[in-house]
Amino acid sequence: MAENTKQTQPISGLDIHVGTEEGELSTTEDEYCVQYFGFHPQTFMNGMYNTMCGNLQDARTTLNDAILSTFRDTVSPTELEEVSFCQGQIAIDRLNTKFDKAELYLNTNVFNIPSNIVLPEDQVHTDNPMSPGDMAALDQQIKTVTDKIIAVKYANSVLQDRLQEIESLQEQLDKTVTSMDKVYVTISQESVQCSQQMKSLQTLAELVEKCSVNI
Repeated sequence: MAENTKQTQPISGLDIHVGTEEGELSTTEDEYCVQYFGFHPQTFMNGMYNTMCGNLQDARTTLNDAILSTFRDTVSPTELEEVSFCQGQIAIDRLNTKFDKAELYLNTNVFNIPSNIVLPEDQVHTDNPMSPGDMAALDQQIKTVTDKIIAVKYANSVLQDRLQEIESLQEQLDKTVTSMDKVYVTISQESVQCSQQMKSLQTLAELVEKCSVNI
């Protein structure tokens, strides 16, 4: 018995295990089956097994409730649980045996894709097979394109760094221009004040000169 790969719900301690080495699909076959059927065969069978186990659990619970309700005075819950557990384990063992055979049959006769079957999306590889030389040329083209992509990414990175430097310089330049504008405004204001003071002094000098002439 192979390692259990099915996701099952526990049934009151019953020993649930299924799966056989015979008929199990390899990884490559699994991938192709998923591509062909549209689902994973093992997942489908796991779902079937889980459903059966769930039905057994539901039937066991319903039967236990009916027995306790009908024979409440003659059957104790402990005795019923012991008997139910034994019967449930027998049912699970039989289910595992039958399901192993069903799983083998399904993998062998239903989910087994013949070797001559080619999916439409893979037909191009059969109709136009590539020689080793073609593969080598394709690998070289891929490498060339990859190198160009890397070069472009590097150039973009360098340009991004340069743009950040330019933005930083522009910010410093804007601050310098703003400072110069403030200095210009200050000088203009001081020039106006100086001009006014010069006019005032000139007027004062003329008044002094007139006073001196009158004296």
